[in-house]
Amino acid sequence: MSKVRVNIDEKTFIAEIILDNPPVNTLNSEVVLELVNAAEQVKIMIEKRKVRVVILHSEGKHFSAGADLKERLLIAESDVADKVKSIRKAVDSIWALKVPVIAAIKGFALGGGLELALAADIRIASLDSRMGLKEVSLAIMPGAGGTQRLSRIVGIGIALDWICTGRDISSEEALRAGLISDAVPEDQLLDKADDIANTIAENGPVGVQAAKKALREGFDIPFEESIEVEWAEYLKTISTKDRLEGLQAFSEKRKPVYKGY
Repeated sequence: MSKVRVNIDEKTFIAEIILDNPPVNTLNSEVVLELVNAAEQVKIMIEKRKVRVVILHSEGKHFSAGADLKERLLIAESDVADKVKSIRKAVDSIWALKVPVIAAIKGFALGGGLELALAADIRIASLDSRMGLKEVSLAIMPGAGGTQRLSRIVGIGIALDWICTGRDISSEEALRAGLISDAVPEDQLLDKADDIANTIAENGPVGVQAAKKALREGFDIPFEESIEVEWAEYLKTISTKDRLEGLQAFSEKRKPVYKGY
């Protein structure tokens, strides 16, 4: 039975990537491989203009408690780096998707589980969720992008605090720091993710993807260069049929019907 499922609704252009590895959705070797395959499946559908936004979430009580430590105990020291690199590959495969990715976090998102959520563009969480990069408590450190992505989201000072103490972070603290954009009761979490996803999917997909690329590529470079990144992406939208459709729909006071080109 698959431990990572992909659901695609071609009517709404929303894809779901769902972790289903009870009881705590650990990222064992099987899950990691299936995550890479799931991301590739979604990537193909994005290229076919069938997907405009992705929701990453989980079955059960927890988003993901991170690496499977029982599995890790059985791995020879010479193989540990490759195992960690495989988790990084899975995380990077989510990060590389061209459309916005929304992570809906409930329960625990710890270690590699939080690193996976950090690969999303938008994170929302249940009010009682707990997050953290706790690797230092095991005498290691985050190895799937956690130090770099977290520091770019919350700043280096807060990232150092959270990572070097290895403490749990509440949804309230995560919201204050900007790690998540909203915290809601757990029974409203997926509805909230759906609302965000539907709003994104109704907008022009060329513009949305161009904006994501400009934000990502322009964030960590000098301002003068980042402005040129933005301009290059803006130019890509000018010759699209969607741009003309947007203008026409505005003129006719109707909802636009975007095609993605």
